[in-house]
Amino acid sequence: ETFTTREEQAPLSGFAGLREGTGTIIREWAWRSPGEVTGAPGVSKQGVMMRKEDQQMGALLLGVECSAPMKEDLFGHAHSIDAKSKARSAWGKPKWRDYRSGGEDVPADLGG
Repeated sequence: ETFTTREEQAPLSGFAGLREGTGTIIREWAWRSPGEVTGAPGVSKQGVMMRKEDQQMGALLLGVECSAPMKEDLFGHAHSIDAKSKARSAWGKPKWRDYRSGGEDVPADLGG
């Protein structure tokens, strides 16, 4: 059993020596039995081999406010010094905590 996937406007950098440009990538997939893939890179008799590597990484979290300090935003709320979470995000959408009541797995209400 085989199937194909198409990726339109895909970056083609690195394909056939191309340095830049976009195009369509068509991939053909097929299911294989374990015997057919034995000896392929990353595959053993037990299945796909996973490896763990420790790496250092850094991140910067930026906060977006709805308005300048002490000014009213488009939703009628002011950015004050009370340090309290607003009911809506800076884009007017519900906060993560609002999705929890629907049974969704979401980050913590505050701090993660």
